[in-house]
Amino acid sequence: MPEQTYTISDVSTKPPESWSFQKDGQDIKMLTYLIKVQENDTPLRLFRGPKSQPPKQGDTFTGEIVNEDRGPRLKVKQEPRGRGGQAPREDSKSGRASMAVKTAYEEICAHTPPGDDDKKLFRLVTDHAKFLFRLATELAES
Repeated sequence: MPEQTYTISDVSTKPPESWSFQKDGQDIKMLTYLIKVQENDTPLRLFRGPKSQPPKQGDTFTGEIVNEDRGPRLKVKQEPRGRGGQAPREDSKSGRASMAVKTAYEEICAHTPPGDDDKKLFRLVTDHAKFLFRLATELAES
């Protein structure tokens, strides 16, 4: 099914199934919840990390329903992640700073020939990031 927003209509009272997999040499733990969504009558599996809030009736997720060997599941679209696993917030001070540094780095590197002096590149990125941060802060506060 195509990607869309789904609203949970029911969560099984059965405890979630706990499982894990290896990624980059680390053991990643997951939980599988059984849910139903308003947009589809079929029971679905929903994967969540153990530190995530358990799904509840009324929660919405953007994603798609995919059919797998173990049955259909709601494959949730992953939001971009910043430091600490949190989605970056451009309206926060740290989000604006992160956006400014990333944008400055990408812009400067796109227009700087390879082999340029690293100190010069660092100074250009820093100056450009400070300007973008001030601009983003002024816009956020206006």
